[in-house]
Amino acid sequence: MRVSWSILNAWARGDRDNACRMLAGIETEKTPAMERGIRLHRTIAENKMKLIPIISKNAVFEGVNDYSGVRINYYRVALNDWLYLSLVVDVLDEDNNLIIDWKASRKKSTEHSKMQIYLYALALSKLPVPKKIKYGVYATVKENGKIYCDDYSIFKINNKKLDLAYNYAITIAGEIKEALGL
Repeated sequence: MRVSWSILNAWARGDRDNACRMLAGIETEKTPAMERGIRLHRTIAENKMKLIPIISKNAVFEGVNDYSGVRINYYRVALNDWLYLSLVVDVLDEDNNLIIDWKASRKKSTEHSKMQIYLYALALSKLPVPKKIKYGVYATVKENGKIYCDDYSIFKINNKKLDLAYNYAITIAGEIKEALGL
């Protein structure tokens, strides 16, 4: 079974219909806020906008390689023998051992579930050539004539948080698997 943060989060908060639509690959209707977020993410990635001062010069932004067409920072990682986690990391900064997730939202960076960051760090630790992520960052992006970030939070990643993420993924995915008879 292949899941993503969006699927797990939807299921966990009780939005089972939406989780099932995503599992089935049925595109969900995008709200104006979602469209805005997609546009901001695309603009930041295409322009490699270093909106916070901690991003190194070698950081890799999500996107698509112009030459090969391969998605950049997209991963599909086996968590065990029946569960795969798919994810796109907005910014992967191996120089600083951190990942950044842009949030185009009215919420403060500290108001988002840290579980997404923990899951992403877990997945990256399970790659054939593991990436040692020590920090996850939520950065809230805004737009007022230009795109900027004036609110970001850094979360330390450790083995306890990776274990928490693994247990979360296995528990929620197990519920989905059982409910759908997979």
